[in-house]
Amino acid sequence: MREKNPHQVQYVSDHGGQSSHAPLVLIHDGGGTIFSYCLLGDLHRDVWAIHNPKYFTAEPWEGGVDEMARHYIELMKNAGIKGKILLGGWSLGGLISLEIAHKLAAAAAEDPSACELSVAGLVLIDSAYHIPWSKLQGPNPEPELGPIPELIRKSFDNCSGLLDNWELPTWGDPAGDTDQVRYKFVCEDWRTVESGRHHATVTASPPPALLLRCTNPVPTKEPDPCRVDLFRDEPLLGWDGRYPDFIKAVVEIDAHHFNVFELSKVVQATARLNEGLAMLDRLSSPHA
Repeated sequence: MREKNPHQVQYVSDHGGQSSHAPLVLIHDGGGTIFSYCLLGDLHRDVWAIHNPKYFTAEPWEGGVDEMARHYIELMKNAGIKGKILLGGWSLGGLISLEIAHKLAAAAAEDPSACELSVAGLVLIDSAYHIPWSKLQGPNPEPELGPIPELIRKSFDNCSGLLDNWELPTWGDPAGDTDQVRYKFVCEDWRTVESGRHHATVTASPPPALLLRCTNPVPTKEPDPCRVDLFRDEPLLGWDGRYPDFIKAVVEIDAHHFNVFELSKVVQATARLNEGLAMLDRLSSPHA
């Protein structure tokens, strides 16, 4: 039997009624699977997850992130997912989500009546600002991950190919002024912090985004950071000052990029994600 994709990993737990919270669709990370999302505790909403349909064949996406985004939009539509959703994912999944949101917004701008699916907010699980990897110079130490399955290793290799030349989609900047971000440090309450300035020139803005930021660097055998940690010391993981009016809330997680979903961390990840989702629900509400 063909595996469902997207796969619904959580259902509203209110005796069959509809949740007042927007459903969440999570895109796979660079390993291609959705196993990590199945470990999460109750997020109090319908949750769908999309795995890489080419995971078992280890085929690369000839059209890159652009092709993936178009294909995943069709997968969501074919699954009957409609209306306003929250969209996101861990690492690569967050970046693909941004491309999907951009394509849906462009389609809606061309023909609002034909767009049955829209992104009310984005959820980036430790997805740092992306610079095409082919433009990066200097050492690139490998993270100490231990043995990993062959198919996941191939998926990581294909992920590297995807990110070598892919550029972030161009949105806009309505003002270019210093922005304010809601920030939740580990073991602290929400506070408002100032982000950097941004300098885009077009007028459309992306949906409000929640960033779950891991506070710890990934262990390596060398002193230099691996690529996922290039902006580890920056509160918004490089997004502020480089990308337009985008990150609206940040929640810190006491973990590093690759262990955020380990069994010892998943209770914390669920709690922190729920805190962030509650804030994103408010930010994405038309009455916010």
